[in-house]
Amino acid sequence: REAAAATSGTPPGHAAGAAPAGAPVGGPPAVVLDRPGMAVVFKPVGWEVDSTGGGDNRTMLLSSFLQATFSEERFPLVHAPDFGYGFLHRLDVPSSGLILAATSFEGLYSLRGQLNTYCLAREYATLCHSLAPPTLEVHARVDATSMKVLRSAVSGSGRPASTYLSAPAHLLAEGVSVCVVAV
Repeated sequence: REAAAATSGTPPGHAAGAAPAGAPVGGPPAVVLDRPGMAVVFKPVGWEVDSTGGGDNRTMLLSSFLQATFSEERFPLVHAPDFGYGFLHRLDVPSSGLILAATSFEGLYSLRGQLNTYCLAREYATLCHSLAPPTLEVHARVDATSMKVLRSAVSGSGRPASTYLSAPAHLLAEGVSVCVVAV
């Protein structure tokens, strides 16, 4: 298997068959960047980032893709539900985008440390119906002390948090208005 991986261009310990870069949004997931201890995975629409070992039977689980891509012998973290399969964050099932995942425990704690000290930032872009103001700020108290992986909630006992949004593009076509919102 290692020899086959070496000739196919697939890293040792990884399964071949991931979608190429630039795969359509509705296509299969793909590892778009693979570095020691971490990977960036493209999540298509309809796939669930199942960091808590659940998931309903109607969606495809991104953990299953990671487990098929990264062998349990070399990458036990992506097979461990107690550690959220290595996922650092989520995207909703109806959305697509890039997911940061750890593939080793060293990578997981390095990435969590960077996230917790604001050295790592998340950015999102979405297309919205109607028009939005050019800039908007959302201030809320967020409680991230839950022991559940990747879960936080707005709560009066939470820590102050701010989210900044901008609408860099507006479009009105055939009576329909939309805008791009960057978060």
